[in-house]
Parts: sequence; C-alpha cells; structure tokens
Amino acid sequence: MAEAKINRVICLSLLAMAALTGSCIKPNRQPDLPKVLAPMAKRTGKTPLIIIPGILGSRLRDAKNGREVWPKLDKGVDDLDLPIGTDLKSDTDDLVATEVVDRAKLGFFIPEIGVYEDLIEALSKYAGYRRGDIDNPEPGGDQDTFYLFSYDWRRDNVESAQLLAHKIDDLKKKLGKPELQFNLICHSMGGLIGRYYIMYGGADVLGRPDARITWAGARNVNKLLMVGTPNEGSMDALRTLVEGYSLYGGDRRRIAFLSKIDSITAFTMPAAFQLLPHPGTQQFFDSSMRQIDADLFDIETWKRMQWSIYDPVYRKSVEKRIRKKKNPTDAEQEIGRFFSEREEYLKVVLKRARDFDDALDRKPPLKIALKSFVFAGDCEATLRAPVVIDTGKRIVTIFQSKKLSFSGTTFKRKAVEEKMFEPGDGRVTRTSALGTRHDSASNDGLFDSSLNIFYAVFGCEIHGDLPNNPTFQDNLLTILLNDNVKDVGPGVP
Repeated sequence: MAEAKINRVICLSLLAMAALTGSCIKPNRQPDLPKVLAPMAKRTGKTPLIIIPGILGSRLRDAKNGREVWPKLDKGVDDLDLPIGTDLKSDTDDLVATEVVDRAKLGFFIPEIGVYEDLIEALSKYAGYRRGDIDNPEPGGDQDTFYLFSYDWRRDNVESAQLLAHKIDDLKKKLGKPELQFNLICHSMGGLIGRYYIMYGGADVLGRPDARITWAGARNVNKLLMVGTPNEGSMDALRTLVEGYSLYGGDRRRIAFLSKIDSITAFTMPAAFQLLPHPGTQQFFDSSMRQIDADLFDIETWKRMQWSIYDPVYRKSVEKRIRKKKNPTDAEQEIGRFFSEREEYLKVVLKRARDFDDALDRKPPLKIALKSFVFAGDCEATLRAPVVIDTGKRIVTIFQSKKLSFSGTTFKRKAVEEKMFEPGDGRVTRTSALGTRHDSASNDGLFDSSLNIFYAVFGCEIHGDLPNNPTFQDNLLTILLNDNVKDVGPGVP
C-alpha cells in the first residue's frame, strides 16, 4: 500500500496545467472487455483517427542539438520560455515538437511512466487499429489506422490549428484519398484546436468580427471526440499564470513540483492565455463574498488585481536582480524597458485570447451534420470563482478555500466552497466541458450547446487521467468500432 501511494505521487507529478496525462498504475481493465470487443475489432474499414494531445502533451526538442527539453524536470536557463514581443508569430525559439508523449522518463530516481500510452495501447490491442506516421503514411493508412498529431503547445492555438490543417491536407494527398475523413480524439486544449479547425480550417479569423464560420475543416472530419476539453475555459489557467503550475488542481493542497512551469514561463505562452475562462463565465468574489466585476482580457484588471508583472513582490525581485548587474542609471532604464516590453506583450496576448474565445463562441449560420462526443470528470471540486482580498499592502487572489480565514466572519466554509468551486475534473468544470453556461443555442444534439453534443460521459477521474480511464476507453472504443469508412457521409449539408 505504501509503495502504491509513492507511485501515485510520482505519477501525479506529471500532470501540468490542464493537460499532460499519465498514470503510473495501469488501469484495471474489465477482464471480459477483449471478448466483448473482439468481433467488432476484427472488422476492417474503420475510419482513421487523429489524436490531438493537450497542453504539454508533445515532446519538445532543441533543433540545434537535439536535446530534449520537455518532458524533463530539470530546469535549464529559460528552457521553455518563449521570447516576448508584440508580434506573436515572430516570438520563436529553437524548440520543435517531435512526437506525442506516450512515455516519459523524468529523472534518474523516477521510473519511466505512461502518459498517452494506455490510450494508444487500447486502440492497438483492443480495437484493431495500427499506428501510422502522420508525415509518412503507409499504403492502406486510410482505414484502421490512428495518427498522432504533435505540436508546440506553448504557441497560439490558431497556429496549431493551421498546422493541423496542413497535416490533414498533406495526409490525404499522400494516401490518394481526397474525400477521406478522420475521427478526431482530442484531449484538453487539443479539443479547442480541433474545434477551431472544424469551424475555420486553416484560416486565421481572429480580430475579424465579420468572419463567418465556414466549416472548412468539417469536410475532413467525421466525428469529434473531446476528452476534458475546457470549451468555456478554465480558471485553473489564471491560477497558473499568477502562481505557476500546481501539482493538484481544484481545492487540493498546492504542491509546486514542476519548476519549469512557473508563472514566468507560463506568461510567455500565448496558449496559456487562450485557456482563460470565456467572457460571460468569469466570476470573482471579494472578502465579503460579493461578486466583483472583472474582465480577464482587460489589462486594467491585471493591474488592479496585481497579477503577474503587476505583483509588487515580483516587481521587487526583478528590480533587485537587474540592479545587481547594472549601474544605477542603466539599471533604471533596463527596469523600465523590461516591464514596458512585457506590458505591451500582455495587451497583445490578451486581445488575441479574447478573439480566440469569440471565434469559438460564435453562433454558426447553419447546422452541421458532424457530431461531437464529450468525455469529462464531474466528481472533483473544480475552481470557477477565486476570492480577491485587499490586505492593505497588496492585493491577493485566493484560489483555494483552505487559504481563507473565517475568524470574525459569519461565513461558513461550505458555503464559500460552493461559490468558489463546482463539479469537474479538478481543472475543467462540467459546465465548461459541455459549453452550456452561457450558450442557449438550440440544436439536434443531446445538450443545449452549439457544440452539437450527441453523447456525453462523465466519471470520477482527475483531468490528466481521463484518457487512460477504463470507462472512457470502453465508451470510446464502442463508438469507434461501430464507425466504418463506408458509412461516412459529407461533413456539412
């Protein structure tokens, strides 16, 4: 029992922000599962799959020397930090995404653990799929094949959707199947990339309120399967941008384990901002539990709340570091330049994030035949509304009810927790996964959401372990094994 607990802690250290998955202990699959699925798994002609991992789900290597930078626990000098500038497309470094993280070796004393490996194994062992190379597909790769889509998860999500569009077009050409469609299995942020691609293809429509949903990518997709996708964002993303990555989400005790994913590194990642809660879903409370008006995409909110570069403690540490290296005159200039550059970057990246949300929340002019399937957790307390307190010396944002003091107040902890948290997987709330909080669009789906959700499964699982959960895999395989290429119709009417 003690050994199992230790292994569990080691495993959970890999869960980061809202995405990197893994389980040290193999899931206890149902013993009769192979017998149940065997007849269907032998059927050929299954629609090919593309697996899109979440944030942190792709390996990153230094293109100059081949050194693997992620996943690694050791902290190099600015290993994962992107350059800061107002032209986000030009804020590049030498890191490239090489492959989806199936297994990870984190350190000398930590054993190699599975990440997306269990999902990949389930597709291969139980469902009759073979693994294909998305860049060099083999003959017959138009059926009974799954492909892994790796991407630089730090960068703008539209860039990643454009890369997906290129990969799919190229894959169809190499297979000689211009009408081919794929089923997309998307985890966490990967679902946002998949949705954007389906709605707009490879076009960048951000900042264009007149742009219409074209369903340009829908013609290449048969089904969209989203696993723990924050369709209305995640307040856990703000927590990461303010405090750095926490080992546990929700209201669990904070353990800062991955020094690579600190608030400074997260600040350089446009994708992190594109995970923030959407307009209309953001909530904050003051010390009297009164709701506060706050727009996460307005830089004035960041100043007022003293987040990130406006945190007086952070500013003092930067000023101290610079003054140690410069003479007084140069130091003051360098300090001014340092914060000025980051403030201009923050304006740009916040606007880009708002525009990304607006593009996903836009109401479609016509219905789409493509069906969406949602898999999510709903048993874990998941943050939705932090508490903001003015201590007199600084503004503090509380993301855990355990950090609140109830002495001298009439508030009960349970009542406060009900305001701060709601059911989810610890990173993504149930309502965000369904995209229903502020969406009253009617459709032919099972839920009141413009996502056209045809089927949804909820279970007791934390965010990172969702892809490896046996119940999720059983439902996923049942859906896929009843879906043959010959049954695939056009993606849009």
